Amino acid sequence: MHLMKPRDRINMDIWLEMKALLCTFPEMVVRLYGGFLRALIHGEVLDWKDQSLMLLLTILLFGLFIAQTIAGVLSDRIASDRIGLSSSKHCGIWQFDSNAGNEATDVDDLSNYKKEARASHYARTCYDTNELDPFSCRLFNNQSIAFITKSKQRCPFSSSKLCLNGLYSAVTFDTGLIDASVIGINSRKSFKFRRRSSCSPLNTSESYIKKTQESNETSFQYFYGSKTKSKFTYETSGDPFDWQVPVYKVDTYFSSLYPDLDYWHPISELGHPEGSTLTIIFVTSAHIYHVKPSLDPIFYANEAEQVGGLPELFYYNSDPRARPFACVDTTELCSPDGKTCWSMTSPIPYGLTSTPDYWLMKWSLENSNIYDSIKWRLGTALKAQESISQSVSRPLSPFQWQIEANQLFATSLARIQFDAWDIAAGADRGRPGYIEATPDEAKGQLCGLFKFKTSDYTNVNLAAFIGIILLAFTLFFLTWNPNTIGVKSGLGNSGQLDSKLLIVDLIVGAFIYAGLEGYNWVSSQSQSLFMWMKHRKTPSHRTRGALGATTAGEGGVLHFVSHYSIKTVNRLHYIAIQWVEASNPKNRNYPQIADGKRLRHHAGED
Repeated sequence: MHLMKPRDRINMDIWLEMKALLCTFPEMVVRLYGGFLRALIHGEVLDWKDQSLMLLLTILLFGLFIAQTIAGVLSDRIASDRIGLSSSKHCGIWQFDSNAGNEATDVDDLSNYKKEARASHYARTCYDTNELDPFSCRLFNNQSIAFITKSKQRCPFSSSKLCLNGLYSAVTFDTGLIDASVIGINSRKSFKFRRRSSCSPLNTSESYIKKTQESNETSFQYFYGSKTKSKFTYETSGDPFDWQVPVYKVDTYFSSLYPDLDYWHPISELGHPEGSTLTIIFVTSAHIYHVKPSLDPIFYANEAEQVGGLPELFYYNSDPRARPFACVDTTELCSPDGKTCWSMTSPIPYGLTSTPDYWLMKWSLENSNIYDSIKWRLGTALKAQESISQSVSRPLSPFQWQIEANQLFATSLARIQFDAWDIAAGADRGRPGYIEATPDEAKGQLCGLFKFKTSDYTNVNLAAFIGIILLAFTLFFLTWNPNTIGVKSGLGNSGQLDSKLLIVDLIVGAFIYAGLEGYNWVSSQSQSLFMWMKHRKTPSHRTRGALGATTAGEGGVLHFVSHYSIKTVNRLHYIAIQWVEASNPKNRNYPQIADGKRLRHHAGED
């Protein structure tokens, strides 16, 4: 015969007690509520503890009502943003094949023009605060890439004599370290980058611009470097003012990250740091009159003339030479912590992994430079060109060339944003002459990495959204009549409530009753625990007998816990019976414990 250990017997008794309690729990709870509410309805005076708890719970429930009202007013703020992830399955890096043929090349040239113009328009609309159009800028995760402008900076070339106004005459545009998430790359640990451009008008002395005379025609040759088939960079002939066309003619040349493959090779004085690019831009003023003199070194006009018999004077550029300025572009790629940076042509440093989001960032930066911001549009890219109406230009800033350089830099930043989008969407896939250049470690993994603002969907704050729904259902439930769900309080002869009480009233009563009983239980158990600890310090035969174990060791503690658990169950049974009797005096069917003995009528008994 298997004998149960004392500890197992105690645990079984606890289980049987709890089972008996659970079986009668629903009916007891309803009757407990009814008993408490009857005391409230019949006008019994509550003591200070009842009043305090009633006040507390009333404030809590009233707070729920206020919260519902406020939530309704602020419901529009549940919408958090309109950020979405690109779902294209055709993501990838696509490059034009130079051997694709003339027809494909013409199509590609038109496509590149549109990309450059798109970036320029966005830069003017969303980067320039004077022309900001908020309705046209709700496209990217971040409206723009911030940068700072500094004037009177050090000449960016190896020889400062190439800068027109000396050593400190350059203007610099710098983004600082930018997290890739700013351009829409969705990654938990994003890489960083930095874009920087430094520009300056160039020295136009005879050492660099030489005049030649041939067949009564004056020509100028510009020696800022050699081209594949000539020793000079650029050449102009005649007087542009005689062209009778009110435009700024622009030509540009580029020294790329791979100078051995370039068409133009700048002179040594135009040397620039390794890992950077150089763009030279020639601006020629044609038949343009200015209402006021322009002293800008690139958009110069100081020769006065009367036009068409008008009394006021107009000003034009009497110098037939083109005026050049040049910019050095630098792009740095940096680790997620920003402590390690490298150039676009350098391999990723040891210890860092070229993840798909890294490749998306790097290839988005490939066309971000001054040259790729003007080479397709040339003169139409200038803001000064927009100041001309017929043959007359509105007054230009004395720092107009800096305004133009600023706009070109902003265009190069907007190009980053659009190129990231194009890669994520695979925009060039399927176009004539394009081939995929996605690195193996990034193939098929660039999709879903780009985030942008959508116009069709709205994200919501999930916690607030669920919370306001639950709050509404809670208040709706609390205002029900208990009879609606079949709850009988037992207060009247018919089993119906004697007053128009709501479920919220039942809950308030239950909380007050539970609070009072909890307070009494904690007080009783604290006193019992204190007495037990006191007996532990002075062991006696009686104490050991009560606890069923020695005064030291695990057994005594476990027996103590089990003992007081049974006591607590008995106390709950007793309280329930008392309130059942108060609710319905005819009901004398008391719950029984497992061994058939009636529960004690004094909660303090052991």
